[in-house]
Amino acid sequence: MRSFKIAVILAVAVSFFNIAFGQGEIEDKVVIYDKELKLDLPEATRNFEKVHFDVKTPPTKPQEYKLEEVKLNLPNLPSKIKLLMMPDEPLKKFYGNYVKAGFGNYGTPYLEAFINSKRSEKYLYGLHYKHYSSKNGPVGKSLSGMSENLAEAYGKYFTSNQVISGGIGYSRMRFNYYGGDENLLKLQDIKQVYQLFNINAGVENLDKTNQISYNLGFNYYHLSDRFKAKEGEFLTDFNGVYKLDEDRKVNVGAVLSLSNRKDSSKVNRAFFMLKPSYSMVMDKIRLNLGFNVAYTNDSVKSVKGVHLYPNLKAEYDVLDKQLIAYAGLDGEMQKNTLRKFVYDNPYLGNNAAILHTNKSIEFFVGAKGHVIGKLNYNARFSYQNYKNLYFFNNGNPDTSRFVTLYDKGNTSLTQLTGELSYDVSKELMVEYKLNYYGYNVSDFEYAWERPSFYTSFSGRYNLEKKIFINVDIYYISGLKAKNFVKNEVVKLKPITDLNLKVEYRFSPAFSAFLEFNNILSKKYQRYLYYPVKGINILGGVTYSF
Repeated sequence: MRSFKIAVILAVAVSFFNIAFGQGEIEDKVVIYDKELKLDLPEATRNFEKVHFDVKTPPTKPQEYKLEEVKLNLPNLPSKIKLLMMPDEPLKKFYGNYVKAGFGNYGTPYLEAFINSKRSEKYLYGLHYKHYSSKNGPVGKSLSGMSENLAEAYGKYFTSNQVISGGIGYSRMRFNYYGGDENLLKLQDIKQVYQLFNINAGVENLDKTNQISYNLGFNYYHLSDRFKAKEGEFLTDFNGVYKLDEDRKVNVGAVLSLSNRKDSSKVNRAFFMLKPSYSMVMDKIRLNLGFNVAYTNDSVKSVKGVHLYPNLKAEYDVLDKQLIAYAGLDGEMQKNTLRKFVYDNPYLGNNAAILHTNKSIEFFVGAKGHVIGKLNYNARFSYQNYKNLYFFNNGNPDTSRFVTLYDKGNTSLTQLTGELSYDVSKELMVEYKLNYYGYNVSDFEYAWERPSFYTSFSGRYNLEKKIFINVDIYYISGLKAKNFVKNEVVKLKPITDLNLKVEYRFSPAFSAFLEFNNILSKKYQRYLYYPVKGINILGGVTYSF
């Protein structure tokens, strides 16, 4: 209250001062200040009740919308807009060209080259050349020399639905008939030269998932040798598949061969085989049901005319692709030509008999699958019956030249086959094969020059994509031949052949290689009186660009 009193007194004093100053004179006044004075004000009456106003509620009306077209005049957007995109990874350099050259003992030069087109979605073309020869060999130095030459051109053209291919090639192979007495060989004409000209064309569909897929090929071969023998063959083959649905399809295969052979006589030959079949998949079962029909005009009764064979096969997945059991029954006519025989045995003599072989029936049963990751296996047993099966044997009186012999009766063959392959990693792969052959021939004592046992092992190792090592070893036994001059059977020694190849890549474009063949240096005889080279070494370089 004290402060309130002081405020009132000050207010009164200010009022008097104003009055006095406004009139021009100040009257004498006495102001008494009583600090004990107490002012009491009466209580004010407060109205706590709210004032009410009557507000009328307007009537409810439905919401009304008025739609009007609004035009927005926006500025024009720039026509060039820069979009942020991930940069494309540059394509790796494509090494389509390849040259490999080397030299080895026995006076062995080697050269091979591939020249190919670069990347294109429309076409592919290229050239291939190869030369491999040895001035000397296992017998009498130059008496057993040899050479192989090959030159070919090829190409493919890609349309939206098809691949059209074609090619032309020429090869020349030179061998000597060195399988005899060295002193006599020096007095004889032992040189043999084979020349092969071929031209081919083909068409196939590009997308193999289509309902219809096909592959049609045309080939012409002309083979001649140094002794005026000739063989020309026009060959066409067709393979087609018509998919009824995902699990059923119809397959058709066909081969037509028209050939003529000129030697001491002239022979025109015709061969045709058709292989239709129906295949289906039912859960764990796969079936192939069909037949094969063949026609030949050979003079031998067992192969001449029309022949019909079964073509049946069934597979059952016993254990989720780890064990697949299979069995089948089939047969076919096997086409034989001089060209095929020359590649099997280049030491054929003049006027070698050329006839087709009739595999009248084959029954087989086996199991295959993969276990322990990438370990794959296949075990197979088969019984086959042949008519007119061919064999090579040394001739009479010239044992250095081979003749073809045919078993006119029935030849049965029991065969056991086993295969193992293991992809240990991307760097290491190993493979093992085993074959047993049990022949029962009608017209001969033994199955001349055919093995009874064959086994092989191969391994591939890649060390840091720098060093590549290939190892191959194979073993062959049971070879027998007959010297008709002396009328004696000769048992050839078992064959053991070990080979090693090493390549070191300095860069993707440049590498060096070293090959060791027949490391054990055993001059074994695959054909009687024809020993092979001992250890032979070939080294060289490879350049890609």
